[in-house]
Amino acid sequence: MGGYRLGRALGRGAVATVFAVDGGEALALKRLNPDRSARAPLSAERFLREARAASRLDHPHIARIVDHGVDASGAAYLVMERVEGETLAARLARGPMPVDEALTVTAQLASALAHAHTRGVVHRDVKPANVLLEPDPVRARLVDFGLARDRHDLPLTVTGALCGTPHYMAPELVEGVGATSASDVYALGCVLFEMLTGRPPFTGALPHVFRGHAYEPAPEPSTLRPEAAAADALLSACLAKDPSARPGCAALERACLEARDPVAAWTDRLDALAARAGADPAVEVADALRKAHSALERLRRAPDVAGGAAQTVVRPGRAHALAQLAMHAAAVERALGE
Repeated sequence: MGGYRLGRALGRGAVATVFAVDGGEALALKRLNPDRSARAPLSAERFLREARAASRLDHPHIARIVDHGVDASGAAYLVMERVEGETLAARLARGPMPVDEALTVTAQLASALAHAHTRGVVHRDVKPANVLLEPDPVRARLVDFGLARDRHDLPLTVTGALCGTPHYMAPELVEGVGATSASDVYALGCVLFEMLTGRPPFTGALPHVFRGHAYEPAPEPSTLRPEAAAADALLSACLAKDPSARPGCAALERACLEARDPVAAWTDRLDALAARAGADPAVEVADALRKAHSALERLRRAPDVAGGAAQTVVRPGRAHALAQLAMHAAAVERALGE
C-alpha cells in the first residue's frame, strides 16, 4: 500500500485500522476503513485533513507524520512514526496516575498544543485515547488530528453538530460555538483531572455531562484526592466556563512545572529573567529580582517542599512565598517590556 509493506495490525477502530510497517524505520500506517469511506465521504476528507494538519507539525510531543496519500484502490492512508507504549486511556484504566507524572504529561501536551496553535491548528478532540505514552521516563505524544481545524480549512462539520468527545468537551462546544485554542485547553484540563482522580470532571448520563460542562463548576481534584491540591488552582483556570479566562498553553505548561516542582521551575524562570535583564539592570528591575530571589529562598526553606509540591497540600507559608514570587516576577517582566 503506497509502497509500504504492511505488518501486523496494531489496532482497529470504527474509522481506521493501524498497521505496523515492516522494514526500515519504525513506522505505522493508518488506513481508512474502506466501508467507512464508501458510507461517509466526509470521513475520507477528515482523514486527509488529519494528515495535512499533522504533517506540518514538528514537535517532540506530537507523533510525526511522514507520508500520506490515496492508494490505487482509493483508500486514504497516512504513515507516522511508531510509538512503543500504550494510550493514556489504557493507562487510566488501571487507575489514577502519580501526581507528579500527571503534571509532567500535562506540561508535555500543553507544549504540543502550543506548537499546533501557533501554526493555526486546533486539535478539537484532546482525550486520553488520543495520547500515546512511552515509559521510563514518561513521554506523551499527541495523535489523531482527524477533527483538527486549520484556520485555512473550510468547515466539514454539519451546522449544529457537536464536535469532540462529550467528557472532554468545552462549554462553548456544548452550546454549538466553534472550537478555538481555548477549547483545547479545557479538554486538556479534563484529561488532567482524570489523570489525578481516575474520572473526568463530569460523569453520568450524557445530558448530565453536557449540563455540567455548560453550567456547573468542576469539583476540585483535592476533594477526591487530597494530595492533588497543588493542581486545584490551575485546573480551576483550565476549566473556566469563559474561554477568555483560560490560560494559554504556554502558561499552562509553566503552571504544571511550577506545581510539580516549584523550586526548580522558579529557579529556571528567575535565571531566565536575570539573563534578559543583563549585567547592569535598571534599578526597578534589580529591586524586583532581589525580592523575587528572597521569596524563592523562603520557598526553598519551606519544610513541605522536600517531597515535591505535588505530594502535599499547599500550606499558607508556601502559598505566600509563591504569591510573592509571581508578583515580583511580573514586576520584572513589566519593567523589561514583556
